[in-house]
Amino acid sequence: MGYSTRIILISCIIRSYLSMCPEDIVGNDKCRESPGTKYHCQYDADTDTTTNTCAPEVNCSAGKYAAINSIEKQVTCMPCSPEMFQSHAKLSTAFTQPNCDERKTPCGEGELECGAASPSQNFKCRCDNSLGWRPNPLVGCDCFLKGTSLCVCQETTCEPGEELASNFTCVPVSTTDMTFPPCVSGICTVAPIILGVLLVIAIVVIIALVILLKRRENKLKVVTSGEDGYPCGSKVEAEAPSAEKGGILYNKIKTVFIENVDPKPLLLRLDFGSYSDERLRDYINRNGREDGAAELLQTVKRQFPNKWFEMLTKALRHCDISLSHVADDMDKIRDKLSKETVELQSSGEQVPDSESGPHEKLPLVPTAPPGQEASAV
Repeated sequence: MGYSTRIILISCIIRSYLSMCPEDIVGNDKCRESPGTKYHCQYDADTDTTTNTCAPEVNCSAGKYAAINSIEKQVTCMPCSPEMFQSHAKLSTAFTQPNCDERKTPCGEGELECGAASPSQNFKCRCDNSLGWRPNPLVGCDCFLKGTSLCVCQETTCEPGEELASNFTCVPVSTTDMTFPPCVSGICTVAPIILGVLLVIAIVVIIALVILLKRRENKLKVVTSGEDGYPCGSKVEAEAPSAEKGGILYNKIKTVFIENVDPKPLLLRLDFGSYSDERLRDYINRNGREDGAAELLQTVKRQFPNKWFEMLTKALRHCDISLSHVADDMDKIRDKLSKETVELQSSGEQVPDSESGPHEKLPLVPTAPPGQEASAV
């Protein structure tokens, strides 16, 4: 060993010794002038630096380590770095490095990961039977904790004609014959065509079933809690107002709606889709509550003639609106109108298809493109 090599080695040893933390007795003497504190010292081998301070002692739970702040003279518990873990709780004075104590060890040769690592736990592994590895001992080693377990994976050789099963026992190799006989009279040519036709038929049947189920869901949609605009905890069966005849239902509920509804919060629960409702919002802000409610009702009726009733009652039942009683009154009016319509039809009288009413101005919101409708949120 040359002279220069010796000098370098001696300096490294002296520097490492000076950087290491002192014994507990020496450390406690350093904090005598700071009552209620204890000496904390950690050595960072990566940067060859030592950090120490007198601070109150804390208990860091599993998955965390004690981080020293020598400037503010305090210690906080921080999560382990990704490659480390701490399997048990520990006092802050017991940490001698700025990290957790244990390093994660991934599954190795002949092992498969069966449990992810965490800040408080190492990886879990199982022996890969498909490559001929099984655990020793067999009992209690199906999925073992890496590093702390006594389980070890060992290569195993089965007898000829056998393979290692998932329960780590040798079993006969599967003899399922996947070969096919040679083609006879063009069967190999026809078979793919038949399979293709059957596949197309199966796809058509599945699509038809999905469409039927979707239609049934739209007819009978049971809504619970306040997620879709109904009062929390309620059950409502949404269906089209069958009693509506050319605006009769609209005129019947118009007074109830205008007298009880504040249009500003209700507007927030209505989704007008891809077209803008800014003009309607401006109109409601400029005018009073009743005029705004009338304009909102009229606009929704004109824009969505097939579902305006459901949109409004659904929005009124939203938890943030608290106007379920208004929606109930509207339902009563609709049910009564339906009952009267049925009675008139039963008696042989003609039911009017329209009812004259005051002339209504065009809606403020542009008409929706064909096929687009909005819904209450």
